[in-house]
Amino acid sequence: MRKIVIILLVLLLCGCSTYIDLDASLDEAFSKEHDTLNIRDNCAVTYYNYYLPSDMVEYDYKDNILLLGYKDSNIILNLNIPSIINEQYYTDYVAKDEGFFDEDKLVYSHTGTYSDIRNREFDYFYRLYQYDGRYLMHLMSRTVNIYSSCNKYDVVPISSKMLLLARTIKVDEDDVVTDYSAKEVIDYEKKQVNLFDLVVPVNGKVEELLID
Repeated sequence: MRKIVIILLVLLLCGCSTYIDLDASLDEAFSKEHDTLNIRDNCAVTYYNYYLPSDMVEYDYKDNILLLGYKDSNIILNLNIPSIINEQYYTDYVAKDEGFFDEDKLVYSHTGTYSDIRNREFDYFYRLYQYDGRYLMHLMSRTVNIYSSCNKYDVVPISSKMLLLARTIKVDEDDVVTDYSAKEVIDYEKKQVNLFDLVVPVNGKVEELLID
């Protein structure tokens, strides 16, 4: 009986330390937001180039939405077109959370500034939400929106990948502004709301990445 009690206490302590370590590990991951990047972009799609690490794969690209894979999880990256266009005309434009996820599920957040591959600085925020045994992540800056869903053990490595993607993307902002009219921006914002209804041929519906 005594052995059982000791085992239960150890399990409880390990459970508590897991949550503490997750926060600390994420703090450590985002502390690298200004570390020097000795890499070059190695992939190109419409409007931008980006760096794809060797342990990740590009699945599909459609309408500025890029679907990437890491282990058993997917990462969605798309241009923040309204923000890019607004930045051209309103220098005080501030990126705002779209409110896709339930704020009651928020378990971690970080707001900071990162240096990109061209040594430019961008404000950004990161949000981590827990839905039962799954975690949803959202990183947003003036140029990109990045989302992912994974188990607890992949939260930190995937969050690091999301920050790396944001830091290495090189957007041709002039082309974005030229090609998107005011009407298209409005349509794009509607598309953002329905982002997870997009059908990607390789992996089925992107909405399957999320927990209802």
